[in-house]
Amino acid sequence: MINPADESVGELRQMTPKRSQIKDLKEGEENAEVLATIIQVQDPAFFESCPSCRRKVTINNGESVCVNHGAVQPKTSMVMNVVLDDGTDDMRVVFFGDQSSSLTKKSYPELVLIRENPSIMEEIKAGLLGKIVKVQGRMVKNKMFDRVEMIANTIDLNPNPDDELKRLQGEVEKVKKEP
Repeated sequence: MINPADESVGELRQMTPKRSQIKDLKEGEENAEVLATIIQVQDPAFFESCPSCRRKVTINNGESVCVNHGAVQPKTSMVMNVVLDDGTDDMRVVFFGDQSSSLTKKSYPELVLIRENPSIMEEIKAGLLGKIVKVQGRMVKNKMFDRVEMIANTIDLNPNPDDELKRLQGEVEKVKKEP
């Protein structure tokens, strides 16, 4: 049985993504959005993860162990990286699991086949390179490479040109009204 909480969780609000140019993005931004061109697609990396929290597991005495859930029967997970360029700078964007499926328009089982047949990835790359996309995500610091990059939450492979034009016209109107 679930009991209601005694405390209020406060007001829920929908966060509208903040459209930015890549050169202006900073570590810690939670809901950034960019419109940019895919200039590089890297081969996916596969790893074993916890089926509950999807964190990478470690192998301890032949057993897969999650830091949150202890011994688990792992599932294969993947991560894909692309580089986007919006004319102001370029940036690495990281796509995990479901976001990788959205990026490639392939189901998870289809993506796992890349592990045994890497040539599948060449077709995927050809379809993505040069494509203008709209990506939303959170900005994090990659300490290994000392750079800020985006962890993708959503991707729009076909941004509506009319919507983009209206957004730009709105920005122009704001600038005209400024003193």
